[in-house]
Amino acid sequence: MEFRDGSRLCRAELKVCYGMTARLAIREALGQLLEYNYYGWRTPAEQWFVVLDSAPSKDDVKYVQTLGSKKHLPLFLCWKSDHGFKQIPVRHNGPQN
Repeated sequence: MEFRDGSRLCRAELKVCYGMTARLAIREALGQLLEYNYYGWRTPAEQWFVVLDSAPSKDDVKYVQTLGSKKHLPLFLCWKSDHGFKQIPVRHNGPQN
């Protein structure tokens, strides 16, 4: 899914975790976001969202945070909760590569 947040281009991959763990859904979503942002003619988005239908584990969150920080990816991890959606912006240093 592609959308704009003001002037920022954003891309999101929405994943259903039913029948698989959040870890596997995150793995699949990250591969798709990399392709959507870097394959062929595409211009990389300024924000990337991994959206899950269930909560990730602490290890899942740490994994995505580590990728965002060490690989300078503008990742956000979001999931459905009892009260709507939760979102964790993953800190990254510097521009996207």
